[in-house]
Amino acid sequence: MIAHLAVLFAVIEGNYEIITGYEDESRKQWYTGTAEISKHGDIYHMSWDYVMNGIEYQDIGMGLRDQNVISFVFKSMPGQADHYEGLQMYNIKGDILEGSYIMFDSKDIGFEKIKRTN
Repeated sequence: MIAHLAVLFAVIEGNYEIITGYEDESRKQWYTGTAEISKHGDIYHMSWDYVMNGIEYQDIGMGLRDQNVISFVFKSMPGQADHYEGLQMYNIKGDILEGSYIMFDSKDIGFEKIKRTN
């Protein structure tokens, strides 16, 4: 019971490494990079810096947490060649966050697993 409560109240703010990330479940367009999560009141902010197919991307998002799940709406930073928006949902497992995401203009489902580095 105590271990279960520790997960529910685990602090998730910090810096992360993207361990596994792919944009399209069928084609597996892999990417690597880093992410950062901060908290302002009850709202979480997240930023991603990653490289896919040799192209650098930056995303920003805002989210809410419900026990061991946190969800973010996200979008690409202004000025990037590709513009997109989506929804990311992570399951919180200690220093590991993992889960699926979708882009608002696509039927593809992506996946991301990140690990806290600090």
